[in-house]
Amino acid sequence: NAKLEKDVTNSEKDKERLRKDLAQKKSSEGSILKSKVDELDKAQIRIRTLEEKLEVAEGKIKNFSHKTDDEKVNLLRTMSILKEEIKEKDKEIKKLVEEQKETEMKHEEVIEKCLIREV
Repeated sequence: NAKLEKDVTNSEKDKERLRKDLAQKKSSEGSILKSKVDELDKAQIRIRTLEEKLEVAEGKIKNFSHKTDDEKVNLLRTMSILKEEIKEKDKEIKKLVEEQKETEMKHEEVIEKCLIREV
């Protein structure tokens, strides 16, 4: 009987430890996820800014046909650079989204493992 009570007590201690571990892992994963979301938001803002600059550059090219060829070339070069920057930011966003998905999957795996251990 004493051994059974000791086993039950140990089992309850293990469950409590697992609950604490799970809570800690959830908190840690949540922080990582939040920072990834913040990075994603910043990247999207930078892309919008670049797109606005690109629109301005395109507008200047269309509206100023009296500009010299050198000015037009400079505007086209600026527009090309901005398009490349937008492509790079899009790649960064895709990478961040992929990392976020991986983090969520790891988080779900941790929860599953902890739940399996509790059962």
